[in-house]
Amino acid sequence: MPNSPCNLVFVYNADASLNSLLQEAAHKLFAPESYECSLCELTYSLIRKKKGWVEFLDNLPCQHEFHLRNLFLRQYPQQTHDSFPCIYSKSASGDLTLLVEAEAIDQARSLEQLQTLVAEAVVDLL
Repeated sequence: MPNSPCNLVFVYNADASLNSLLQEAAHKLFAPESYECSLCELTYSLIRKKKGWVEFLDNLPCQHEFHLRNLFLRQYPQQTHDSFPCIYSKSASGDLTLLVEAEAIDQARSLEQLQTLVAEAVVDLL
């Protein structure tokens, strides 16, 4: 969507490392209540993005990108004060604005609730 009026940046509360990814999988399987990334929990099955999430993203009038926390913070070190997971809006110049805070994502109890949060935030960008 190159001429999209908005660009969303999703940041997971998980790091890009083998140890972290194995711990995430173990939490999902054996202790889901201790899982630390509500964005991951709501949008992923054990190994892939949920079909409903993919379809939702495909229908958004926005570009979107996804980052794991540690890689995101390397690219955007000025965002260390934010809690994760979260969603930013990225301007054409590359500046980020926090769009959906971790607390709101953590309170979503279903994929549909998360989709509503994102859709409401996108409306404000258009």
